[in-house]
Amino acid sequence: MSQPPLRLRMGHLKHFVIITVLFAITLFGFQNCAQPLSEEDEISSIAANAPFAFDIQMDTVAHMSCGNMSGYDRDAYFSFAAGALNPGSGLKYSAAYMNHTGGIGAARRQLLLDESPLNSGAELQIGVRRITDYNIFSPGGSNVEGFAYANYAAGLTTPEVALSLPEGLGSARTNNFGALGSLVIKNDLVQSNFSSLSRSEMIGSQALLAIGYGNNSNPNGPVRPTANRAYGRGIAMNFQRAPHISSGEATQVSQAIEYNTENGNPIGAWSCPSTSRYLIVRNSDAGVNFTCGANLIPGVEENPSVGQEAELAELRKFLPVSKWGIDLNRKCIVPKNGVAGNCYGGSNSVRYTGVNQTCSGALGNCPHYVSICKR
Repeated sequence: MSQPPLRLRMGHLKHFVIITVLFAITLFGFQNCAQPLSEEDEISSIAANAPFAFDIQMDTVAHMSCGNMSGYDRDAYFSFAAGALNPGSGLKYSAAYMNHTGGIGAARRQLLLDESPLNSGAELQIGVRRITDYNIFSPGGSNVEGFAYANYAAGLTTPEVALSLPEGLGSARTNNFGALGSLVIKNDLVQSNFSSLSRSEMIGSQALLAIGYGNNSNPNGPVRPTANRAYGRGIAMNFQRAPHISSGEATQVSQAIEYNTENGNPIGAWSCPSTSRYLIVRNSDAGVNFTCGANLIPGVEENPSVGQEAELAELRKFLPVSKWGIDLNRKCIVPKNGVAGNCYGGSNSVRYTGVNQTCSGALGNCPHYVSICKR
């Protein structure tokens, strides 16, 4: 077959090139006319599938064994407390959240939190949770904030907290939030028999102290990572009687093991030394039935011996100076004059000392303690 003339073939090629160039220009122009996502739309898009944003690590827990009390000062008495007191402990963004949000900047990362279904309304919380379903342990069915569980002073998505968290994927954490204070949370199971019941649950390996997260609309927390799990950490505790008590209530923490509550794996054992157990002495007994000098010599607890400064500073995170006298040498504490409530009732003879003593929780004569455990 004969070929068309060269001039005709060149004309066809010229037309093809022109059409191709026009198509490319049209396509480029169309793409450049599309409106970029607004900041609000971009945040919503990233937030829709954002993973859980927070990673908490506490380093100190405290247990006060008093129970069956009423009319007591809730700023003085508590059941469980947790604190991030040392460098390297505290709160940070989770690695998954940092990777998901990329380089959007601190301000936009904070705004994104309340747009995120998984993070909106998140609260840092401690509370005794049953291992079977990781719901708050609340005898009598009363899930009341401050009693069955306690939240930190401000929500995690607020600027006061979120904008204080370190940027990046390193190990840095924040444990002090300015006007909100140190990262310390206390909850109160002192009323009724909640305190002793929670110890029984822990001794039976049915519950642990959860250091995790609630939600401002649901104290049991946000969507779980998997069934029967929860974001955060948990401290499983064992309890023992005081060495001089042969029969009676177990009121000292003897062991604490930290768990990752997202997968149930143990992280490690904490230290709960006998030197970090402080006998609670009834105000009327101090200097009479048991000498606890902090109540007798005003200000003695504020003048620790050399080497005791750190011990006192740690205790003051849980035992306010306005409420408690502390005798570091005798390892005892006394509620100060005017503090409502006491661990022992009115006139029972408390078994502070002795050998092979028996006591009864019902009578209120078993010795009570504040036990401190550290990571």
